[in-house]
Amino acid sequence: MPVATSSSGRALYDHASTAFVHNMPLEALSTIQSAIQTGQAQSTQQLAEQFLVLQITALCAIYTPNDQDQLRSRIEHWQQSSGRDVRLPNEISEQLSLPPDQFFVRLWYHTLAYFDSCPSLKSIKTKAPSRNTATKTISTDGIPPEAVSAALQVPAGVIEALILGALKIDEDVNRSTVQPNGKLNGHKKVDKTKSVPQGLQSARSICEWVLSAYSASTGLDQVKEERKHLQDQYGRTIRLYALDILALRLQEWEYSVQMVRCAKLITDDPIELQERETLLAELGEAQIQAEARIDRHQAAKERARRILQQQVEKRKMSASLDDLASQQAQKRTAQSQASNAKSTNGTANSKSRTASNHSLPPVEKDAGNRDSTEAAKGVKSARASSNRSQSSSPTIERKEADIIKDLAPQSGHEARRPGQVVNSASAIASFRATLRIWLQHFGGVPAVLLALFAIFSISRKLFQLLQGRADRLSNSTRSTRIASSGPQPRLAVKQSGTPASQQQGFISAIWTKLTDTVRMGTQVTYL
Repeated sequence: MPVATSSSGRALYDHASTAFVHNMPLEALSTIQSAIQTGQAQSTQQLAEQFLVLQITALCAIYTPNDQDQLRSRIEHWQQSSGRDVRLPNEISEQLSLPPDQFFVRLWYHTLAYFDSCPSLKSIKTKAPSRNTATKTISTDGIPPEAVSAALQVPAGVIEALILGALKIDEDVNRSTVQPNGKLNGHKKVDKTKSVPQGLQSARSICEWVLSAYSASTGLDQVKEERKHLQDQYGRTIRLYALDILALRLQEWEYSVQMVRCAKLITDDPIELQERETLLAELGEAQIQAEARIDRHQAAKERARRILQQQVEKRKMSASLDDLASQQAQKRTAQSQASNAKSTNGTANSKSRTASNHSLPPVEKDAGNRDSTEAAKGVKSARASSNRSQSSSPTIERKEADIIKDLAPQSGHEARRPGQVVNSASAIASFRATLRIWLQHFGGVPAVLLALFAIFSISRKLFQLLQGRADRLSNSTRSTRIASSGPQPRLAVKQSGTPASQQQGFISAIWTKLTDTVRMGTQVTYL
């Protein structure tokens, strides 16, 4: 192949890769398509592989499944940002408008045809399937063995780019590499058309096509010198198929382990055997991590459920406490309103009683507290003296208080004079109690005047009696001292004054006169 073609192909590849790195995928695709059509991309095997890997990467980067409006807006944005009117070839524009499964079917058959014209294996003849025979899925059913073996011509890097591009398209799989509800143990039957996303299904179909090519009749039997190429391709394909597709995404752990153990060895190199053992160890470690991830997910889910339940219980408790507080507040409000109404009614009743009491004469107020017999006897006299008692009632009350205060026992040394008689004090106390009772039962000016007269008379007589009693006691004490000192036995009797019988008679007479006077005043009050 001419050196100029190789150098021009390298320059085109550098220009396309630079445009793709600077976010100009339209210009990169246009440059790659131009290099493929002119044959400059197939100048060397390495350059052909690099061109096709770049083309697959750019197509998967700008492909937007099931959203043509977004794709057109993105293309317009890239055209404006580049400042050049870059047009995509019609073949690429048509391919970008296909659904994901059809998009990868066409991309796979294009790859097989590309390397059929630029074969990696010179020792065998393969024939890529025609694009007209392409089905809606990537499958080897109905494909001739030489067409299946055409996958052996594809370099390992291109196979890897196709598989990773298909996995990248499937956004649902990219967001979650492990299904939380997936079954970890056992081979799980998966519906390839419904349960598995389209990108994941396309990646699995490509891997199965490549692995089935190693069992074809025109496969490895005729290959002697290109074993390094096949070893690289088979190793990468089985790793992606077992670990990334079957184990992590489809959760078919046991099936992936069995597939790795049963896979044939391309060479007898111990390094290849060591790579298989390493892959099995990685599968076991990935399964442990996946199970731990699922356990963590379940624990987090359970923890979130408990937190939610606690929050619901707290809300319920808060609502019940609020209801209880509102009920207590309503109860307190009702009690306060009832007490206010009761106090208002009591005030109104007291005011009405006060008004009714003011409307009655004072004698009738006092008569209401007496018994029925006394009220019937004294109603006429009370009505006759009602006018006089109304004008003098404050003065009478004050005088009664003064009288009671004057008759109260003296405190201190005045209440305990040496000459005071115990019988006189008890008599005064009994008289004072009698006078208080009398004043409580009777009212009016006549009763007060009579009480003043009686008090004046009694106090005068009592004063004389007490003074004489004190004199006699002092004389008796002096006579007793004289009699004890000398023989004059009758001196005490002589100087003692009146005999005991006459002294007792005088006191009785005074008491009788006092009783008669009080009784006479009571009768006058009744009359």
